[in-house]
Amino acid sequence: MACLQPGWALKLLLIGLFILLTNPLSSQVIARAAHRTGSQKTAKTVVDRLAEDTGEPS
Repeated sequence: MACLQPGWALKLLLIGLFILLTNPLSSQVIARAAHRTGSQKTAKTVVDRLAEDTGEPS
């Protein structure tokens, strides 16, 4: 898009940087909330590090 609208380049760069920095935090918060509410784990879940760290039964 920056090639089509050069005036947007700075805004697009800032938006991309914001997403790059906030995505890991937001995904961790969502995963922790799912863990605390007791959401079912998938069959692919092999290890539950949060349960190990807190001493919860897995």
